Amino acid sequence: MNKLTIYLQVGTDKTGSSALQNFLDVNRANLFSKNSCLYPNLDSKKMHTGRHHNHTKWYQDIKDDRDFLSDIDRMVMVCQKNRISKVILSCEGWLVKQSVPQRFRLVQEKFPDVNVKMIAYLRRIDSWIESAWKQRGIKNFASINEYIAQPGIGERFGNLLSALELWESCIGKENITVRAYEKQQLPNGLAADFLSCVGIDYDSFEWEPNEKTNLALNYGFNRDVLEVLHLSRGLLSGKSDNHLFDLFSELLGEEFQKKPFESLNLLPPAVRVEIIGKNKSYEEEIARKYMGREDGRIFFDPLPDPEEPWQPYEGLTLEKTVPIVVKLIEENYGLIREKELRNQIRHFRFVQPFVKIRDFFRSVYIKTDHRLR
Repeated sequence: MNKLTIYLQVGTDKTGSSALQNFLDVNRANLFSKNSCLYPNLDSKKMHTGRHHNHTKWYQDIKDDRDFLSDIDRMVMVCQKNRISKVILSCEGWLVKQSVPQRFRLVQEKFPDVNVKMIAYLRRIDSWIESAWKQRGIKNFASINEYIAQPGIGERFGNLLSALELWESCIGKENITVRAYEKQQLPNGLAADFLSCVGIDYDSFEWEPNEKTNLALNYGFNRDVLEVLHLSRGLLSGKSDNHLFDLFSELLGEEFQKKPFESLNLLPPAVRVEIIGKNKSYEEEIARKYMGREDGRIFFDPLPDPEEPWQPYEGLTLEKTVPIVVKLIEENYGLIREKELRNQIRHFRFVQPFVKIRDFFRSVYIKTDHRLR
């Protein structure tokens, strides 16, 4: 067979992975039939049909290397049968999970006609902390400063460098692509940039648009909604409990969302500069070693001015809180009324034929009884 390339979209987190995965998911058929690319649905025997958002759960459910290689073999057979040259697997946590590069080294050893490449997107540390706080930190910590103090948060790029070096030892430096998750470096959007990394011209095809769901977009909320969620963290069962986030996303709509790359200005500029400085040497090494940038720059956005005026969040006021609460109540009431209406229609459709049958026999009975008299 011709050489098959498995591209691994390994994250990192908070770099648009949810949106990219939804794009790949809804365009599974386009990728397969028009671009010789399989974004496998591992719940389907055919693999190129149906819906399968990403491959996180698949990897979590793997019991051992034998099961893993067996699934890879299934993918290879599907690709051989259909003359497919590319496979994309995606999980935003794979960059820093040590077992993943080690297992994909096995793929290169066991399948001589398969090459493994990984693609990672990195976000500047101050922007990443802000985004990670709004999704995870507000569930467990009293403040963003307490969250930053946790091991591995403020010195994140040291851990990322170590992870990249492990990948290099397993699949080779030539198979590693590192990209910056920064608006000016993604002029045509994340999906177009990612597809260019796997050798697909985004502009040459018609694509299905992303779905308007929290799973697909994951934009997050504005500062006031975040504060409501922060104050409600006692209602969550743990850091993986997203039910309030999903509920708010369903009910509040776009007017309460934060847009991609929009800063919430949670940290003072001087603190942001300090955090960036702590990670600078690791950033520079990543840029030189894995991006071929001799100037050592991953990111092009200007650094914060430590003297820039900054005001901390003033907190919730009645004027800010009431529209959020009323919107939640209003939208929830609308959903309840819609459900009641659907139930009434369903009841009508189910009962009406029997009413007609009853009336028919009743009329027959009356006519028969009248004639007998």
